[in-house]
Amino acid sequence: KSCTITMPSPGHLIALNPTGGVDVIIKGNRCFPFDSKNKKFPVVESPDLISSAHVDLIRVCKFDASGKLFVTGGDDKSVKVWDVDTWKCLGTRTIGKKISGVAFIDGNVIWSDRNGTVFQAPLDKLDNTGKDVKDLTDVSVLLGHCSWVTTMETVGTNFILTGERDEKIRVSHYPDTYDIVSYCLGHKSFVSALTVIPSTNWMLSGSEGNIVVWNFMTGEKIQEIVIENSLIRSITYLPTLSSVAVISEGDSNITLFSVETGDKTIKLTQSGSIPLPSPPVTSAVQVQQGSDSLWVLTLDDHLRHFVSQEGSWVEDLAILNPEVEDKEERKEEFGVLSFKHYAKYLTEKKPRQEGDEPNKKRRKRLGGKATAATKPQ
Repeated sequence: KSCTITMPSPGHLIALNPTGGVDVIIKGNRCFPFDSKNKKFPVVESPDLISSAHVDLIRVCKFDASGKLFVTGGDDKSVKVWDVDTWKCLGTRTIGKKISGVAFIDGNVIWSDRNGTVFQAPLDKLDNTGKDVKDLTDVSVLLGHCSWVTTMETVGTNFILTGERDEKIRVSHYPDTYDIVSYCLGHKSFVSALTVIPSTNWMLSGSEGNIVVWNFMTGEKIQEIVIENSLIRSITYLPTLSSVAVISEGDSNITLFSVETGDKTIKLTQSGSIPLPSPPVTSAVQVQQGSDSLWVLTLDDHLRHFVSQEGSWVEDLAILNPEVEDKEERKEEFGVLSFKHYAKYLTEKKPRQEGDEPNKKRRKRLGGKATAATKPQ
């Protein structure tokens, strides 16, 4: 039976603690810790969550494997690492571009930005005491793309996977990121979602109009699923059910696919859907007592919880934010890259590809160099 309770705004991102500790809802520039197991909202009142908050929208967030550290990155071009026990901000680093991906790996925090660069900083040197947040002496560059990095994932402490605006996915060794394992080529639009099936070489990626299954070690495309007129926003793996839950922009259903894997084979088959009263923004899976459940944030400002019962999904909790007066606010594009921005990018990119870019614009893009564009013969 569904019940409704209230909390300080469900927000647009959700992160579940991998060890079952305190979880987090992201709303705008703020973090709201909550206890998903006991359905308690909120559970922490830390002054640091206000005084050290981002000053612009948080785009990405992630727990470390221990569940004791939490990292956020946003449009204020800053990365912040938080102590989950106290919710004190342990350190902030501010870089030149908006943040598009965050992760922890081997005692370091790493992040990607809209300049196409992936950075790294050691966790034991993050303390900002007596230090400018723009002091980057302890920050190193791991790798770079010639385009925006739109999504990033790590595999253990061995690999970094980066999807970009120019349709490619790069798989790099860590820490020797100059050693490129593979490129996964086949999307026709920017890469909007990435997930890896644990303990395998299988990677799922989403873009405009399709989901692709890869062997990320070889770059081989295994399967492509076409979803017309849709942008894939998130792909969530459900380990107990061996399924994935897919959210597409503007679709009021979560599409479910069963995952069949062998030693050298994998196949996705559409197995159903979860209908919602409003389009979902994002989702996260929770494994409790040997079963999967889904937390889903929707555009009508609800946080919904679904449990799997006898082959069907049942909503057992709806958390409503009654304080939102302007519902248009929830239509904001929370993804790192949107259709609108991508269309503008393609319009600007085409003249450069064809050699027709005006010389004035070319000089500006190249930092004032007066190199003339040359049309291909």
